[in-house]
Amino acid sequence: MKQIIKKSVFALLLGVLLLGLCACGGAGSGYLANKGCYVCDRGPAKKFVTSNGTDRYYCESHVTKCLRCGKKATKNYTNMLDFHVFVCDNH
Repeated sequence: MKQIIKKSVFALLLGVLLLGLCACGGAGSGYLANKGCYVCDRGPAKKFVTSNGTDRYYCESHVTKCLRCGKKATKNYTNMLDFHVFVCDNH
């Protein structure tokens, strides 16, 4: 009887863990599968609001890499064409 309870608890915990991983979407928090990237039109994409209030969506590859050197992007800004530029600390 104890063995059945242990297996049931293990199965329940494993199910909750898998459900939690699926809920994250795999690509990170805030990425929407039904939205395409503003630059390459691939999804899933994450929403960013420009300084003019326009909603723009960017895929993970554009959000995480510096536009100039390809290193990890740590900040972003809206350029004069009203879309986001993602850059590292050096740029």
